[in-house]
Amino acid sequence: SRVKTLNSIAAEYIEKNPDKANEAAQQAMKLALRLNFKSGIATSYSNLGNTAKTKSDFETALDYLQKALSLNEALQNKKAISTSYNDLGNLYWTQGKMQEALKYNLKAYDLKLALGDERGLALVCNSIGGIHSDQGEYAEALTYYLKSLKLLEKIKLKTKLPIIYNNIGNIYRYQFNYPQALNYFFKSLAIAKEIGNRKSEANSY
Repeated sequence: SRVKTLNSIAAEYIEKNPDKANEAAQQAMKLALRLNFKSGIATSYSNLGNTAKTKSDFETALDYLQKALSLNEALQNKKAISTSYNDLGNLYWTQGKMQEALKYNLKAYDLKLALGDERGLALVCNSIGGIHSDQGEYAEALTYYLKSLKLLEKIKLKTKLPIIYNNIGNIYRYQFNYPQALNYFFKSLAIAKEIGNRKSEANSY
C-alpha cells in the first residue's frame, strides 16, 4: 500500500536525510489517518519519533515513540511492540539515560527472543552492548556484541557486520588486547570493502 511505501522511504532516510524522512512519514501519517489504517499510523509515529531523535529533538521524539508503543500495544502487535521498546531504549541511550536505555532494550530483547526475531535480536544485542560499553562494563558489552555477531552471521546480514566487528574491536582495545582488537578491525575493513560501505571503511582506519 501507499502508506507502507511512504513509511519504507521514511525509514530509509532517517539517518541520511531526516528532512526527507520527516516529509515521507508525515505523508504516510495523513494517508493512514484518512484510511484509519492503525498499524500504518503506529509505523508513522515510529518514523517521526526516530527522525526527531536524529535531529536531537528529544521531547518530540519521546512523544511520538510513546504514541507508537501505545498503539502497537492496543493492536497486540508483539513484533512492533518489541521494536518500539528498542526505539525508546535507543532514544534514552542517545540522551545518556543509561538505566532507562537498558530497561527498554532488555524488554525488547526478551520479546524478540520469544518471537524468534533473529534480525531484530541481533540489532538489540548491539544496542545493549553499546550501552554497557559506554558505562565501562566491557565484559557485559562483549557478551552482547558476540551474541549479535553470531546472529548476524547465522542470518547472513553482511551489511551490519562491519559495525559489530568494529564494536568488538573497540572492546578489545579498551581491554588492552591489541592483537584481538586489530583482528576485528581488519575483519570490519575487509567486509566493508566487500560490500562497498565507505562509512564503515573509514571507521576501521
